[in-house]
Amino acid sequence: MMLDYYSVGEPTGLEDVLAHWGVNVGGDSVQDRSYTTSGNDALVMNFTLSHPVVGPLRNSELQLILPRPVGPINDPNASPDAPTVTPLAFTSDNTVLLGIRGTVPHSFPLMVAVEGNSENKGVPDPGANMRMVVIGDSMFLNNKYIEAGANRDFAGYAVNWLLDRPTLLEGIGPRPVVEYRLLMTKAQLRNVRWLMLGALPCTALALGGLVWLRRRR
Repeated sequence: MMLDYYSVGEPTGLEDVLAHWGVNVGGDSVQDRSYTTSGNDALVMNFTLSHPVVGPLRNSELQLILPRPVGPINDPNASPDAPTVTPLAFTSDNTVLLGIRGTVPHSFPLMVAVEGNSENKGVPDPGANMRMVVIGDSMFLNNKYIEAGANRDFAGYAVNWLLDRPTLLEGIGPRPVVEYRLLMTKAQLRNVRWLMLGALPCTALALGGLVWLRRRR
């Protein structure tokens, strides 16, 4: 299940369904001030590496567009047979809610994996094993963003985990390289700009000056 920025002001009804399974979907989008390329996206690099959906994404990053927080509901009275809700990915500690000013920056979970028994949950096959992946964004898998970072790899891992195909959850799968893409934060882009426009030309100028002085002697 994927819920994006456009569903913030218009509840879909899925929020209540997911709450029944122990998943809390935030009523706002988040803005990561540290890891972003445009201010409207979040570069996600913090994963729960022990989970097979995101374990292979070590040292990789996902690019999500104005994602909604998605995390487990902390219910101390939950029954022992309640579904297991595992957060999969988190923003940095410098993240705020987009629509609420003055919020204290902290890390938000953006996606969860749900696993448990479907008994008494209205599923046609009571007793069957149930799996879900719930994500606070859907736009990161559209034609424009699916090639960004490890977005395509994540989609493959999520599908293979849902279909219980563990042999396809090991390592990054091979694919032809069409083009190279670098995702950089605003700070990284600023540093590269100064390096290309300032440091490299000044270095070339300094070396040229040294050669000229040496020849004059």
